[in-house]
Amino acid sequence: MAYDFVVVGAGSNSLTTACYLAKAGLSVLVLELEREEQCGGGVVSVQPDPRFIHDGHAMGYLMLLANPALKDNELELETRFGLEFAYTPAPFASPHPNGAGLISYTDFDRAVKEIARISERDARAYTQLVEEANELLPLLSRGFFMPPMPHEGFMRLLNDSAKGRKIRVELEGNVIDFLNARFESPHVKVHMAKWA
Repeated sequence: MAYDFVVVGAGSNSLTTACYLAKAGLSVLVLELEREEQCGGGVVSVQPDPRFIHDGHAMGYLMLLANPALKDNELELETRFGLEFAYTPAPFASPHPNGAGLISYTDFDRAVKEIARISERDARAYTQLVEEANELLPLLSRGFFMPPMPHEGFMRLLNDSAKGRKIRVELEGNVIDFLNARFESPHVKVHMAKWA
């Protein structure tokens, strides 16, 4: 049988691509080349211990919730196929041997208090980082779901303002420099590096 498209891999991005192609009336073959038994990549729930279920990597998929595939129910994943999201008040933690580990809470005030246990300065830096991120979020959200601007045009756009120039420096830098410039505690830096 001939197909219009062959999608190699069955992670969340590959499956989304295949679904949109099929919805457009094209014939699609998905070749599952996943190392896990179940398709879905990082968004699949796993049960490594009978006492709890968690995601393999989906904490980083929070921006997915703004994607038209979910926000506008374009693929009917929730209404037709029963997709459910489970939320926890503490999505991840960084334990340290000396007991100075950190827990990330979804409640902002609780998250700040947790960081303040380690460093008041880092709690203020985290608050500032979240405020900056919230200010940029509407722009970033729109940009995530459209074709990217040409690189040079995007860099010229950033150069037009002081805030843009700061973002450009951070984009062109590395994670260690970013964390060192913002935070003092090695425990907080390691914890934040999980997002890099």
